[in-house]
Amino acid sequence: MVDRTGMNLFWVGVSILGTLVSHAVMAFTWINPMVPVVLMGIMYSLLACALWPMVAVVVPEHQVGTAYGIMQAVQNLGLAIISMVAGTITDQKGYLVLEVFFCVWLCAAFFCCVILYMVDSAQGGHLNFTTKERIAWEAANDRKSMDDSLDSPGKGFMPESNRIVPQSARQLRTRFLCRVGVPLEHGMHREISSLHTF
Repeated sequence: MVDRTGMNLFWVGVSILGTLVSHAVMAFTWINPMVPVVLMGIMYSLLACALWPMVAVVVPEHQVGTAYGIMQAVQNLGLAIISMVAGTITDQKGYLVLEVFFCVWLCAAFFCCVILYMVDSAQGGHLNFTTKERIAWEAANDRKSMDDSLDSPGKGFMPESNRIVPQSARQLRTRFLCRVGVPLEHGMHREISSLHTF
């Protein structure tokens, strides 16, 4: 659904509100708990498929792996701490207070989502683009980066002197032997002088 429509921030907000409704139903009604638990599972899935792809929009491409690693570490830390806190609350106060605790955190998460929406809207709304808008925006960025690299050859292309020159198998073997410290034959010294140092 998120891949078809885009609008990631909208779906993050919907998933937070859906999870809030699930916890409120479990706390304050006598409805069979299976209904809010199923709704909560759907909302968690929606949250994951809307939230995690936003990282690739915000973070530079060469740092995406690090960003996902930090997100995963923070998520695991939060799960560990909240699980211990939830157990303590349940033991001392009961399930009603636990559900209220979760509802308070979900209200804080929704507030953060609204703030993120406002900040993103002020900066062009890239996180809440529809699928068509995102495709057009990425195509425009690709064209712009291509034009920039053609306009300034120093940025987009390596100078001729820095390009890797293809080498024969013998040149590669000689270079390797030279690096590991093997004594060279008499005729190989001329080959070494012709090799580029890396």
